[in-house]
Amino acid sequence: MRTVFMIYDQKVRFAKAFMKHYNEIYEDFIKDDHEIYESVVQLSVQFMTVPSLARKLIAEEDAFSVISKAICVQTDKYTKLNADEKIARFDFTSLSFPADLRRSLQIARDLDYILNSVPSETDWTRELIDGFVSGFADFLVFFQRLQGMDEVKLQAVEHQNWESEWETAFHILIRLKNAISLSVSWAETNEEVHNRVLLMCLELMNNMPPVYTKADDDSKEVTITVNGESCKITHFDVLKSATSIHQPVVRIIAGLFTAQNRAMFLMRNERGNKLQEQIKTILITNEDTNLYELSLRVLVLCAQSNASLWRRNGFSLENQIHNYFSPFWRSEMFDRDILMMQVGAAMTPPLKFIIHLLQRFGLDKWATIEFEQDEATVAQIKPESEDLSKTMVTIA
Repeated sequence: MRTVFMIYDQKVRFAKAFMKHYNEIYEDFIKDDHEIYESVVQLSVQFMTVPSLARKLIAEEDAFSVISKAICVQTDKYTKLNADEKIARFDFTSLSFPADLRRSLQIARDLDYILNSVPSETDWTRELIDGFVSGFADFLVFFQRLQGMDEVKLQAVEHQNWESEWETAFHILIRLKNAISLSVSWAETNEEVHNRVLLMCLELMNNMPPVYTKADDDSKEVTITVNGESCKITHFDVLKSATSIHQPVVRIIAGLFTAQNRAMFLMRNERGNKLQEQIKTILITNEDTNLYELSLRVLVLCAQSNASLWRRNGFSLENQIHNYFSPFWRSEMFDRDILMMQVGAAMTPPLKFIIHLLQRFGLDKWATIEFEQDEATVAQIKPESEDLSKTMVTIA
């Protein structure tokens, strides 16, 4: 094989044959008991890390799409569709990080390899644009299965009887975080790709919008008044509803918003191209806080845990929050959530944004002039107000 890869034309022919039978090759590898260094799958590094060949495979062989579809197919059996949901999510409650899933995630290496060399603006061709966008669409299918998984609800009466499974989602994310960053970097280098990918993500979130809780009058909106300033916002209480730390689609959107000059059309009044107008339409027709709502809920959950309000939920939640801030996952979790909060602060009326934060942190009454603090509430309010202050400083 070393001789084969020394000749470029033979390397190209081998790469095309490999991609043609990609799913079958990995099916055999997953069923086998050999280590990866003894398998043909290890040869992918020999051609996927060659920049010109990697782009050729994406443009002509739809390699990004083939790899993304393969990881979806090989992990499909671990998804579960609940009756009240449109999209299936991963469910590992009965088996934590099974062996065949561990082998399936070796496919993530190929995503890192084939996306490793980010093209410049002049490297893009029509075939490469279509091949990358097609692959990203399939890549997104995998992440919508992670979106909202391992939701937690407050144990208010008694301690949780057993620890919830939480590790598998983080094992998946650690293997895919480089591919996420690289795919965002690819999108940043071409305006059309960026707009198509951003529109795709927003449409996906439009199909599974944040779930809100009903207020006392059965409406989804409440009017919050703080020192004479009133604002209507959607109602949600983290203490009473299910919340998930895993929001990868939202965080990909946050990464796309930070692309240099690519999202500035949202701040301009003049009419943009067709894709840009579609993006504006989605953002305008939805509640303006929807964009950062899920990121805010995660930050509130962390603040409430810091205030010891979730102590009956056991170590699974504590471990999730620890990993959320850990250097291994932080760049694709906490940092992206802060980016999304900054986007929200820029695109939402300032008064509404501040009141929205106060209400979600449960500090809207604390912020009023008339509020009188007593000993019963100081233990809860002090850490939450500190976390809100830290969040505001970080956003600024």
